Amino acid sequence: MPSPWQPEHAVDAALAARLVAAQFPAYAGLRPLHGGRGWDVDVWRFGDLAFRFPRRAVVAAALDRELRGLPVIAAHLPLSVPVPLHVGAPALGYPSRFWGHRWLPGTTVLAAGLDDDARAALAAPLGAWLRALHAIPVDALRAAGVGADPRGDVARVAGRGRAWLDDLALDAATRAGVAAVLDAPPPIDAAPTVIHGDAHAGNLLVDGGALAAVIDWIDLAVGDPAVDLAIGWSLPPRRARADFLAAYGPVSAATWARARVNAVARHGLAMIAAGTGTGDAGVAAHGRAVVARALVD
Repeated sequence: MPSPWQPEHAVDAALAARLVAAQFPAYAGLRPLHGGRGWDVDVWRFGDLAFRFPRRAVVAAALDRELRGLPVIAAHLPLSVPVPLHVGAPALGYPSRFWGHRWLPGTTVLAAGLDDDARAALAAPLGAWLRALHAIPVDALRAAGVGADPRGDVARVAGRGRAWLDDLALDAATRAGVAAVLDAPPPIDAAPTVIHGDAHAGNLLVDGGALAAVIDWIDLAVGDPAVDLAIGWSLPPRRARADFLAAYGPVSAATWARARVNAVARHGLAMIAAGTGTGDAGVAAHGRAVVARALVD
């Protein structure tokens, strides 16, 4: 059985160059520079453009969320987001569409190795960014053809987290703390908002120490704001959570509890599982740090 962490359709530099040259001749001859790789996509940079190539059929099927939704929401946000400029078709044995956007400079928070003070400084900008995102009228996104979050039900998230917990080597105290967070998560009590859907440290860019951009919008949807508010548990140290919430605005106790479930399961346990599965010790260590932060009240 193939590993769930291995790509179905990896795109190396040679294939990226051939696909771009065949469909966008203005960029032919430019040497592709590796711009990043995640579970969802391979990113290759050609001059001032970055092209996103889905690595899995499930991602390719959801590509319209980015292509339709990003042009609608970009102008409402205080941080840069990738906006589609070119859309390529399947070709040369590669089975998916792919698309290009202006290159966004910066380093992911995941890779930046920020200390507590640096992460605390991001708390208020993150809260303000989420406030702006969640204030976008949901009808605007729906009119663009982007609908409900396909995986945001908090009970489902908690169940997935418990499955990961069963497979991971964690100490007894951490396992007990995680189980307590995941047990009986509160039902959704908040009105649906526009959500990023996967706003974790790997999808936030910092440049010069400041929050600069948010990438990877394949899970863009209308859904529970707690899915995004998870970053308030997973990234800032405890002392900076109040800054995050002050910048965001009022959050019910139930919504904040659901955010914690998402932080532990999706930003913590999933990262540990991914890092362990791919042999990336840095990603696994990040996931453990997220769990540790989210378990502190």
